[in-house]
Amino acid sequence: MKYCLLMLCTLSVILSEVSEALVSSSWQARLDKAFLSVDASPESRFRNLQKALQDPQLRTDLQKATQVLRDKGAKEGHPDVIDLLFPSGTTARSDLEGLSAIRTQIPELTEDLRSQVKKSRPAVKFSNRQRPKTKTSFDLPKPEEIKDEFKNIFRSTPKGLKQPSYEVIKTLPDSASNASVELRKYSEFKVAKTDSMSGEGFNTLANYIFGGNEDSMKMDMTTPVLTSEGSMSFILDADVEPPEPEDATVEIETIPSRVVAVKSFPGLVTTVGVEREKDKLLSALENAGVAVEEEAEPFVLQYNSPLTIPWRRRNEIAVVVVFEEGEEGEEEEGGKRGNSWYERVEATSWYDAGVRL
Repeated sequence: MKYCLLMLCTLSVILSEVSEALVSSSWQARLDKAFLSVDASPESRFRNLQKALQDPQLRTDLQKATQVLRDKGAKEGHPDVIDLLFPSGTTARSDLEGLSAIRTQIPELTEDLRSQVKKSRPAVKFSNRQRPKTKTSFDLPKPEEIKDEFKNIFRSTPKGLKQPSYEVIKTLPDSASNASVELRKYSEFKVAKTDSMSGEGFNTLANYIFGGNEDSMKMDMTTPVLTSEGSMSFILDADVEPPEPEDATVEIETIPSRVVAVKSFPGLVTTVGVEREKDKLLSALENAGVAVEEEAEPFVLQYNSPLTIPWRRRNEIAVVVVFEEGEEGEEEEGGKRGNSWYERVEATSWYDAGVRL
């Protein structure tokens, strides 16, 4: 009996490894590496392109796609063709969805900018108590840092930036709103927070971490930037004790360990777009029977610099939820846990958490 169980376990592991190998060696994944990978060498690009073109499944899938268009027409057959040629988990698919989102977000962003211009006021002058005592200076970046920053323009999640530690304890699919929600348990972390938004808030916090503090200490930039109604926060490096701010509008706050429901979305962050994603998130939680913590307000996480190409940007809408400790035993499908998104080495899908191409 024990021998049979051992054989079954061994077979299961083998089949799982074969399945992962097939996914990573599909012609779609190889074309991703050939054309859309940030870090691939010219030799690797050529090799993957050659193998993709030689894959007999490529011809089969193209024939199937052609037949679908003949049977259903371009309008009705379009979604099936996209699923066949650009499956979930590929960079090409995420780019298509990101570009589709941008079409809706650009008019929304234009309206946001108009509203900001109407509401804009003269800059508030610092009192003597609030005014920073020193002017921060910036060191010129090293060549390798410039190279990494350039590559981050094409990455959904930038490399080289620290971020808070978390564990994915459950995934909530919701077909009704086309949302996949992660329940993440975050460890405690600290933030620098200011009650101002957009460029003003960003510049205030950037001044603090780049030396505008009592110790004139320069700290590393982190990700993501947290924004909620009326405030913005930078996550602080857990390995460094944060110095006191010189600017009285900056506060150091400790965020306790908590469970947060998170839904990702690509593209630009707009006022209407945030409300749209919030409704999807709350709908998914309601359908799954997950309660939002009392008085908890949804907030936005933004991972990229303003230079990142819009359709590759990774954004998330999140809210603190009630989750019993006993429920944490349930693992994700496949038995994998943890922040696998952060382990990526290539630019990959904004929604594809856990599949390495």
